[in-house]
Amino acid sequence: MEVRCPHDRIEKDKLIAQFLVFTIICALVTTLGCRSKDQPHVSAFPLTPEQVRVYSDFSDEFSALHFGRLANQTAPFVPSDLPDESACVQGLDLEGQAKARKVLHRFTVQITNGRNLLLVDPNEQAVILEQKEAVLNSKADTTKEDTAKIGGSIASDYGFLALSEIIFDKKHQFAVLKYWYFCGYHCKPGGTLLMEKVESSWTAKTRRPCTMIIN
Repeated sequence: MEVRCPHDRIEKDKLIAQFLVFTIICALVTTLGCRSKDQPHVSAFPLTPEQVRVYSDFSDEFSALHFGRLANQTAPFVPSDLPDESACVQGLDLEGQAKARKVLHRFTVQITNGRNLLLVDPNEQAVILEQKEAVLNSKADTTKEDTAKIGGSIASDYGFLALSEIIFDKKHQFAVLKYWYFCGYHCKPGGTLLMEKVESSWTAKTRRPCTMIIN
């Protein structure tokens, strides 16, 4: 019979937590483009009113999904997010793709005003999220039903949304952006959307998504 002391269990839990935190931070590093040879930088200039409107309309249109937290910085929009053959942008003359890879922006209260949305540091939030999930995974006596219920609660309480830089077409009638929702080790859904300007608002309802990631 093998006897395990509480200290061994604690050390194992710490290792699990550290591994999960490392995993999601690696995903964030990739998302934020930090592995690129030409690392992106945060712009000294604020978002334009048009960019703010696109992000704000996105937040309002998808508010039913209850994204409670938003990464306080955009992620780069890289070529792999929108291959040249993507049907969703055929016929559109896009601009600013090179800049969207290199220049990022910080979000301000312009995005959160009047919305149930909190700006968070993505790296700090990832650590909190994965630590909570590691505690859940360390409880061997938890049933599958309880695990699913608690996991959903963790995602709701600690998950966060990340948005990419925006690429406009030259007429500024369409805008492309990517989103990710970090909600756990095996939970990172997202997609690339084409939003259309209808009167003075931007909507994704008139066009099919360019890509969708479900996991």
